[in-house]
Amino acid sequence: MSGDQTLLAEGRRISLELTKQGLCEYCKQPTEHGPWTDAQLAEVIADLGCELSDFADHCDDCFVVHVGGGDVEHSQSLLKRPLLLAHPEHLAQVQRLKFMAAAKALQDFRAKHGPGYRQSPSSLPLWEEFFKHAPPDVMKKFEDKAMELNLIPDTKFVNDAGDPVFSAEQIAEKLGMPVAEVEKQMRERFADKIETGNVHSIQ
Repeated sequence: MSGDQTLLAEGRRISLELTKQGLCEYCKQPTEHGPWTDAQLAEVIADLGCELSDFADHCDDCFVVHVGGGDVEHSQSLLKRPLLLAHPEHLAQVQRLKFMAAAKALQDFRAKHGPGYRQSPSSLPLWEEFFKHAPPDVMKKFEDKAMELNLIPDTKFVNDAGDPVFSAEQIAEKLGMPVAEVEKQMRERFADKIETGNVHSIQ
């Protein structure tokens, strides 16, 4: 076994011991579900389909940071119980740092590709990361500017959560593009953003 493999094995052993004690792998604070008995661990491992040496437990704060990428909403979707956050202010700081990193990545991309950088397909993941972590005040400024420029269609449809849903026809009319081209670009660029649930008319 190489030195790196030895360190990895030792790290996994320590993580498993912490898990058995009901302590978080990262911050060493008590988790919401430990301590674990051998029988409980065996049941969880069988359910997850992983090796015991690959399993580690986390407090909810560290789960959001290290598993959910700092996204509380996404982290909650991964759990079957409500998140219990001890330090939500720390998570807000993580979100802010991720936003600043995303903004810096966009600035660097613009410096490299010039004024036409927005038209580059390679910029899309950068914009998605930017908006994903943007604080509410920044999002409000973008929304206000889009409304000022008349770039947002009227809200005629919503999903089950009450969020606006825009049809390809609405977007095509607003941008002056053929409907077929809008549908093509949506499939190619924003396939994961296309609403697949129920859509309700509000007019």
